[in-house]
Formats: sequence, structure tokens, C-alpha cells
Amino acid sequence: MERKFCVGCERTLPATSDYFHRHAGRRDGWHDECRECRRRSHKAMIKKQQQSDERTTIRRVAKLIREGHEVPEPEVIIRVAYKHFGGSQGVARAMHEVYDDPKSPLMAKMGVLTAFTRLLPAVDEARRREREADERRVNAMSREELDEHLARLEQMFVEAMVAEANTHEGGS
Repeated sequence: MERKFCVGCERTLPATSDYFHRHAGRRDGWHDECRECRRRSHKAMIKKQQQSDERTTIRRVAKLIREGHEVPEPEVIIRVAYKHFGGSQGVARAMHEVYDDPKSPLMAKMGVLTAFTRLLPAVDEARRREREADERRVNAMSREELDEHLARLEQMFVEAMVAEANTHEGGS
């Protein structure tokens, strides 16, 4: 059986479709990397592209805000950013990457800071309105509904505590 050297993992493997992808442009008809290495390379390339897309999105929003252009309501920007970046930690990570990137121009870094300073009051206002709406909803509940709501909150608290404990146990 013919064998082929993988330039990724530096193993010599059988030259079959079980180990290598076909490549019509190559003399031997197989890619230089085995299937495992190509899969790993492809995942790394996709992750790098997503990070690049995140930085570009943050830079665009920061530029619009910095230049005083009409942008969607801060709550809309926040909702979209949370969804796109996977929550507040993802947003903070993406903005931090732009800010710490030595290739980022000073204006991009200033834009990130400006975006933060303009979005934070909007977040506080949105949280205040959300708290007020929660209070109105709770005040309108009957005694039975309040008991059910309290039981759900207690269950959510217990689940959160168990998840937090499991996280700490796994990291130790």
C-alpha cells in the first residue's frame, strides 16, 4: 500500500481517502495534510476570521459613535452586540482586543473608549427601566402568583449555585 507524509502532524499514513482528501492538482492526487490536520487548520482559520469580523464590527460602531452619526438606539446596539459576541464578556473581549491590538490606530482605540462611555449610561438607563417594569409586574401579581414566582427564582438560584460550584470544581 502506498504511504504519504503529512506536513501538519509529520506522520506517514496510508495514502487513502480514509486519511487524506483528494486534490486533483497534485501529482499524487492527495492533499499535503491529513484529514485531521486539515480539519484543525480549517477550524483555526474560521476562528481567526470570526475574531477579525468582531474587531471590524466594533471599529465600525465606534467610528459611527465617534463621528456623531445617527446610530440605532444604544439598547439596540447592546442587544445586537450581545447576540453577536456571546454576551457581555464577548463584547468586552472584542473591545479589549481592538484596544490592545498594536496595529489598531489611535483613533480606533479612542472610538472604543468613546463607545464605552456613551453606551454605559444607556445600559444603566435600560436596567433601571427593566427594574421598574419588574416591580410593576410583581406588584400586579396575586399572592399565589407571587409564591410561584418566588419558587421559580429559588430554583434558578439553586441551579446557578450548583453550576458555579461545578465550574470551580472542574477548574481546581
